[in-house]
Amino acid sequence: MGETKCEIVDLDFLTPLAEARAAMGPEQVLLGNIDPVRALRDGTPESVYAAMGECHAQAARATL
Repeated sequence: MGETKCEIVDLDFLTPLAEARAAMGPEQVLLGNIDPVRALRDGTPESVYAAMGECHAQAARATL
C-alpha cells in the first residue's frame, strides 16, 4: 500500500497501526484505525478522545 504513492492510506480498524507505520515508512500519511462501533458509536467523549490519542501515538512519524 505504501508503494502506491497515495497521499493518504486509509486503514481498517483491525490493522495494527504500528505495523503499518513500520511497513509504509515515516512520510506516509495514515488514516483510520478507530473501531467505528465500539469506540465511536458506543463510546463516551472521553473514550473517543483516548482512542484517538492511542491511534496518534501508534501512527506518529517514526524518527529517523
